[in-house]
Amino acid sequence: MSERLRWHVVRTKPRQETIALTNLQRQGYETFLPQYRTTIGKRRKPATVPLFPGYIFVGIQPAQQAYDPIRSTFGTLGLVRFGDRIPALPQHIIDTLRERERRILHPQATHFAPGDTVLIVDGPFAGLNGIFQVASGSERVRILLDLLGRTVTATVDKANIAPRP
Repeated sequence: MSERLRWHVVRTKPRQETIALTNLQRQGYETFLPQYRTTIGKRRKPATVPLFPGYIFVGIQPAQQAYDPIRSTFGTLGLVRFGDRIPALPQHIIDTLRERERRILHPQATHFAPGDTVLIVDGPFAGLNGIFQVASGSERVRILLDLLGRTVTATVDKANIAPRP
């Protein structure tokens, strides 16, 4: 790949993100649909759903790929525009979203030992450092936080913590 990809946002038809993704991939575009796990319905059935419903990201090599076919791709409504301008996203945003998705969908890939210093990357305590204590089930962990001069125990989603850089 000689030229850098330019990432853009594509608006999809309602609940057709995966259809649009598949059809854009078939046309040779690089695509990304950030997802997360949740529970749905009265029976709390686990499901993986789009992080941004109605939108996907597409990577385009402007010298080799045209923008026009995206508008007529099955499942899409077209590129997000501001007037005549099609804004591009910086690569680091896509990289950050991919890393967060990896941590959310595969939390077992990151193991912590009691006493490890962790950074909370999402949720109400985002940006705070804590000390890992113990796993509290398969999806949650207990950590120690220093809040307002007091040490308190908090239980957070395992996907919301990362090793402190």
